[in-house]
Amino acid sequence: MSRNIHFILIALFVLFISVFVSCVQLDNNTDTNTDSSSSGEETDVSGGSEEIDNLFEEDGGSVIINVNNESYWSSKGYTLWKVLDDSMPVSDGDYSVTVSKSSGTEEAGYGIVFGQTENAFYGNCLLVVLVNTEGEFTVGELLNTTYYTLKSWTANACIKSGYNVNNTIKVSYEKNHYDIYINDEKLYTLYSNYVNYSGAASGKNGFILVISPKDDLPNYTVSVAYRVN
Repeated sequence: MSRNIHFILIALFVLFISVFVSCVQLDNNTDTNTDSSSSGEETDVSGGSEEIDNLFEEDGGSVIINVNNESYWSSKGYTLWKVLDDSMPVSDGDYSVTVSKSSGTEEAGYGIVFGQTENAFYGNCLLVVLVNTEGEFTVGELLNTTYYTLKSWTANACIKSGYNVNNTIKVSYEKNHYDIYINDEKLYTLYSNYVNYSGAASGKNGFILVISPKDDLPNYTVSVAYRVN
């Protein structure tokens, strides 16, 4: 009798451990705002990615980019960015930019770069936060000519959809992570150990624009405005 009770107690203990582990796994998998949701998608952008200054023009308190030159088009898309030489690194304070798109393909991204630096191994490195006119955002990392998706395109009610509307993207750095906000809502946390290069917290910041293969250049103009807050 005592042996049967012993076996029953062991079985109950094993069942308890199994339920506990399952609950922990479920809890970990429901956190979609951290690196656990990273897609890990890798894209070669060597044929269509460029840092360029002269297309980003100051207009009052904003910076405007208008693109209709077919040299900035490719069948896989084309990415243009500008780094602000006088920008304060996120380790010294938040980087916040209000962006607005007036023309261009709906799903093509536009937004900010931060943590840009030259790395001895990779070369040019930077982190990216993009939104689009469909109310979605994504986070990524560019290492020279390879782009890594850290957070896949995700819709969120706090992101305003459509053209000629303002969305404010903010990056805040604290200790070992970057918090990414859109319109004052924290949507993603990027931990430093998920960044593949050092010095991002003290790197430069700027703007970025993606030209879609659907953008019919030069018959169409892609236009985005940026304002540093």
